[in-house]
Formats: sequence, C-alpha cells, structure tokens
Amino acid sequence: MKTNKKELTVFAVCAYAVPFLMMPLLYICLQNGQDTSIFANAQMFYPAAGVMLAFLLARRPDTPKRFYILHLLVTAIMLIMSVLSAAAPQGEWLYIANLVIVIASVLGWILLLTEKKTKREACGLRLHGKLLTALGICVYFLVVNDIGDANQRDFAKNYYVNNGLGSGEGKSGILFLLAVGSRKYVTITYGGGVTAFTDYRIEQMEDDIVPKLSDGDWAGAARTYIEMADYTLDYYAEHGEPIDVDNDLGAEGLLFVIGIPAAIAAGVCLVFYHQMKTAKEKTEADDYMPGLKLRVKRDVYTHTTQTRVYDPPKEEKSSGGGSSTDSDGFGGSSGGSF
Repeated sequence: MKTNKKELTVFAVCAYAVPFLMMPLLYICLQNGQDTSIFANAQMFYPAAGVMLAFLLARRPDTPKRFYILHLLVTAIMLIMSVLSAAAPQGEWLYIANLVIVIASVLGWILLLTEKKTKREACGLRLHGKLLTALGICVYFLVVNDIGDANQRDFAKNYYVNNGLGSGEGKSGILFLLAVGSRKYVTITYGGGVTAFTDYRIEQMEDDIVPKLSDGDWAGAARTYIEMADYTLDYYAEHGEPIDVDNDLGAEGLLFVIGIPAAIAAGVCLVFYHQMKTAKEKTEADDYMPGLKLRVKRDVYTHTTQTRVYDPPKEEKSSGGGSSTDSDGFGGSSGGSF
C-alpha cells in the first residue's frame, strides 16, 4: 500500500516536531545539571510511534492494533515523564521509565505472539521452523565534536551506559562514535548486539565507513553505517546466525568461484590471441596517417598526477570468528583515527 501525504505528516509530527518541542525542557535540565537520560529513552519511541499512529489512522489492513496501541500508550507515558522530570527533578523518573519499558516489552511480545500470522509477518516477524526469530537491537550513530585525549572506546561505553541506551533488559545495541574534532572513531556493541555483529562484520563495516570519514563525507559515512547495520540484522533474522568468517563468501570465496572460470576464459582468449597473425604493432604516427611526415619530435613535461588511496590498517583476526568482549560485556572494535 502506498504511503499518502496524511501518513507522512503524522510521522513527521511524531518523529521531528515532538523532539523539537522538547528541546527547551531538555535545555533547562542540562542547565540545572539534571540527568537527561529519560529524554534519550523517550526519543527512541517517537519515530515508531509516528509510523504506528499513521497506519492506525489510515486503517491499514493486517496491522497488529493491540501492539500498536500499547506502543503509543508507552510513548505517551515516556513523554509525560520527560516533562515531569524537568518540573520535579527530585522524582525517580528514570527508574520508573525503565520499569515501564521492561513491562511494556513483555506485554508487547505477548500481544505479538498471540496475533495472527499475517499480522506478525507485517511487523517483520517470521517463523523459521519452530523458532520465532526477532530482533530488538538499537542502532546508534553518535557524532560529537571533540573528546580530547580520552580513549574513544571508553568514551563510547560511558556514553552508552550513562544515557541508558540499548533495547530491553539486555540493553542490546550497536553504537558508532564519530569524534569530528578529535578525528577518532570506534564501534561498540552490547547485549544482543554482540552476537548479531561479529568482529569480522564490524571490520567490514569500518573498512567501508572510514574512507568516507577521511573524505569529510559524514552523511555518506552515516548512510553506509545504517545500510550495513540494517543488512546485518536482516541476515541475522533470516538465517538465525550472524555474518561471520565461516558463512560470508568474502574475497577467498570469490577467488574460488570466479577465479577458476576466469582463468579458463583467459586461456581460451590467449589461444585466439596467438592465432591473430595479421596485426602488427606500429611505433610511428605516420604509419597510421599516410602522407604525414613529422620533422620535429620533442618531449614536453606537462604535469604530474598524484592519487591517494586509503589503505586501512589490517588487524590479525582469529579464524574462529565470533565476537570478542571486554570484562564489562562490551564488544566491538578498538577504533582508530582518520
């Protein structure tokens, strides 16, 4: 079904207008030195709420109405608690918000699992055999100006924890940190994000993202990150396993699949090449233009062309694949500079 202007307007109001209207309250809290984590938690609900509200108003078929209404209700509660946190900062609003999210997550699963198959599949949930594969992993692209001499991985982990990022009880997610002024980057994962994004896959993602950072193409880097993360999660949901060294075709697989046929084709072409006895190389311009006689031959230097190619540093990785983690449970990369 094609999205109409009314649905787009509803989505834009929820996803963009509401966060914009909350900015004055957020500014007041920051000025007063208050914890603003509840604003970040609430803002994660707005885009999805915009889509669900638009679908409900359009009366789209095969929509899980009970689940949508639950999400809209939780979004409204998070919005109200964000306002109350600014008006009454002494309250335990962040604790209450986290409790609401946990309870709503359990109720959401119950509502989805008791829906009809067509409605579940409309939400992107599919049954693989007897297993229901579903993902609740948040994807973040964090841009800051400068982190000074701080280690980018420690900075990213502290930001993730202090702002209560991640989905569900396991706080599952992946975050890419871009420190523009410090020219540093890093990828961290937590909870279910550690399983879905292996060390091998994160290295692939950074190999595609970092060259764009070196060129100052921040938007292109963010777009590449989101697209690759989306594909990774889709693959994980579809196959029940993450992209890793043992199931990704990669360069070696391409060499085996393409290299052997290419070698055979090259051999055939070589045979035909040696059968071409009529073609002879010409070294003078007048050989191609009869009657043309060059009297003066002179070499003139014009310019030098220099091309720089980004060659990312390669780290030795174990052949076993999987994801490595720190003692605090965070996975990801060690990061670098660009």
